[in-house]
Amino acid sequence: MTMHSYLVAAGSNLGNRQETIECARAMIIERGLTIDAASELVETAPVGAADQIFLNGAFICSGDISPDDFMRLLLDVENRLGRVRDVRWGNRVVDLDILLIRDENGLSIESQTPLLTVPHPRLLERDFMLRPAAAVAGHWLLPFSDQNLRALCVSRGWRPTWSNPKGDIKLWQALKGDIFSATTSRLWWPVLISMGFFRLWCGSQIPFGNDEAYYWDWGRALQASYFDHPPFVSWIAMISRLLVFTWTDGPLQGRFLIPFLHVLTTMMFGALAVRLTRRVLTNLESRSVLLLSQMVPAFSLGGLMLMPDIGLILFSTSAVWLVLAVSRRETLRWWNGALIGLALGAAGLSKYHAALIGSGLLAWLFWRRQESFQKERSFWGWVMFCGILMITPVIWWNAAHDWVSFRYQGARGVSGGGFEVMRAVRALLGELVFLGPAVIGGGWIAWRSRASAWKRDGSIILFAALPMLAVLKLFSFTTQTLPHWSMPSFWLLSVLLVPVLAESTSLRWVTKMYGLALCIALPAFMASTDLRRSLLRWMGDRPAGLGELTLWDSASRDEEFLGYYNDKTWLDSGMSGRKLTDRPCDRGLVVAAPRWFTVAQTAASMPGHPVVETLDQDHLSYYHFRPKVSVAGCPVVILSEKSHWRDDHWNGVIDVIDSMEFEIPGHRDRRVVVGRGWYRTESAESP
Repeated sequence: MTMHSYLVAAGSNLGNRQETIECARAMIIERGLTIDAASELVETAPVGAADQIFLNGAFICSGDISPDDFMRLLLDVENRLGRVRDVRWGNRVVDLDILLIRDENGLSIESQTPLLTVPHPRLLERDFMLRPAAAVAGHWLLPFSDQNLRALCVSRGWRPTWSNPKGDIKLWQALKGDIFSATTSRLWWPVLISMGFFRLWCGSQIPFGNDEAYYWDWGRALQASYFDHPPFVSWIAMISRLLVFTWTDGPLQGRFLIPFLHVLTTMMFGALAVRLTRRVLTNLESRSVLLLSQMVPAFSLGGLMLMPDIGLILFSTSAVWLVLAVSRRETLRWWNGALIGLALGAAGLSKYHAALIGSGLLAWLFWRRQESFQKERSFWGWVMFCGILMITPVIWWNAAHDWVSFRYQGARGVSGGGFEVMRAVRALLGELVFLGPAVIGGGWIAWRSRASAWKRDGSIILFAALPMLAVLKLFSFTTQTLPHWSMPSFWLLSVLLVPVLAESTSLRWVTKMYGLALCIALPAFMASTDLRRSLLRWMGDRPAGLGELTLWDSASRDEEFLGYYNDKTWLDSGMSGRKLTDRPCDRGLVVAAPRWFTVAQTAASMPGHPVVETLDQDHLSYYHFRPKVSVAGCPVVILSEKSHWRDDHWNGVIDVIDSMEFEIPGHRDRRVVVGRGWYRTESAESP
């Protein structure tokens, strides 16, 4: 077979135009041909029956293939990408035409067969063909002519488009196209917008959980990083509070941004699905993206709660998309590395788990491009530089605090007190409940079939998701792990389940029912104060773990409790022979609590959101790293659950003069104690 070079025109005016043309070139390369050069892609007006703007370009392809066989290859590529030939010169997903052919000697040749006519009959009539063709193959001659394409273009007063020898599509254009191609279902935006407003309403009504109150409190005193996590979640809380503090005093002060970030995360999830499948998603695939992101409890509730996972999921999904978008390019440029480094660094500002996701992701990219490593060293250098630059606040804070956060995170997997199988089983069962039938059933079907529509690039998901998942599974045998810790891994793995869900009507139905119950009905139930009280009564006023959400919120509404808490007469009554005016206190009345979660919940729930001091000397938390404030000689109100009240714990710090127990309505299993007293004068600083 003789080697030929082909000048091919590529156009598209439906769906993700940039991605479609890029996929067409990739599919040609997969058949053993090479792309030698490609023009810039330019928008042009529609022709004939078409009514949408086209994106057109040209590229040179070479290979050991005959003209007719190459034409058959192009027709097959068009069909695989969804080309429908119903209206002549109508709208089309992709259009690939052979404009010119050169033989192995570099001579332009003609071809007149039932399948192919070259030169293309309308090459000289259409500027959207001639201009990109002249840009990429300006020196090519027409058969039996001494005029080249550039000269023909200039003679018509047309300036050839700029030639991009690498054929790269700008990443922002590719992302826009991928998102557009994921939203083929007419339900996409109505569902996404309505679920966003639903989460905002629920977020304004459901009380904070312990962790949420803790992160909300971080947002009131920003630091470069924190003992438990990097700082991104505190930025979310702080910005949310600044945006809504004038019209609400409730939990929306911490959660306001979360639904918006979840919308962005869903869009990136859809874009990643398009990038993996290399085509516009079908209507059912687009709906499957919605089902996975909105009706899987682990992912849907993550769009409601103030947790650091939302940042990790958003930025790690973005990083995977970026790596996949540049991985097929001929050469990786420094700015590609900078963007990937920034995305991974942003994930690192959310949770330390990002190190495992990023390591797996970069390992995949190195595996795919190891032969090009030497000439792409600047790319890898920029990945490292920008990634480290982004997490500089975390490094700086840890360096100033004896690397305490790094040491704490490193010890978590081995600090649980021994190997215990049932602990791992409980963690797994919790994950299964939150993942629901879509992930469990879809994963089982995918495993049994051993098939994926995206085998070519699907390995990137495994490289990114499995290291973190494997580490957490190992840790679950030796220490307590929470179900949401592994959700970023399952989120990435779920993108491989989109075609499985699209093909299974029964699985989609079960997912909808499960999601309606846990993602819509349950949050709506918990958002109603009256329904929450009814639930507590149904539980015999013994809410157990649910009391985490309801105890201090209910206490802040109890008149007897608030009356005692707000009573200030004891300050000047001379109780125990002391008055406020007799004490060397510059701060006034202090509120304190014994455990980090009580500190956080009382700060979030009590009127006026007081700054609550911690009395816990046994468990390190964020509160031990706040700026030190003198409380020597100050009056103090201690708020505590009875189970945590320990006179011996703070007798060396506080002189307690009286205390009272309260049974908060709906919480017979959790009595609350309010104590009053004075910090000793030798107690110079808050812990």
